[in-house]
Amino acid sequence: MIYLWLKAAHILAVIIWMAGMLSAPLVLAALGNVPQDQRIRLRALFHKIVSPAMIGALCLGIALGVWGDWFSQWWLMLKLLLVIAMTGVHGALSGRLRRWSETAAHPLPPWFARAHLITLALLALIIVLVVRKSVF
Repeated sequence: MIYLWLKAAHILAVIIWMAGMLSAPLVLAALGNVPQDQRIRLRALFHKIVSPAMIGALCLGIALGVWGDWFSQWWLMLKLLLVIAMTGVHGALSGRLRRWSETAAHPLPPWFARAHLITLALLALIIVLVVRKSVF
């Protein structure tokens, strides 16, 4: 029963994390030059909601891996590599938000317009690994 609650909390944390990861680059690209108070609020939203959701997803995922004794399975090792890549994208987005909230003079790098596509690709691969783990 506890396992199912952990799993539900993990899924919820991942949904919140991915919602922020998918929306942040689109919002930044669409907003461009907005008043600094709005830039600071967007950064605070990311920092207070999306980052804790990432930490929750990571901690709950580790707990599920320990509970299910899956750390010896190759699909989980590959998933962990993809999750590490996802946290790298998260860090890049967080850093860009920080710089953008300080001043709008920082231009968006070319990859930033496609950051949501990178997130989607990593998410799709992770989902396939989790759903098809026993088939591979």
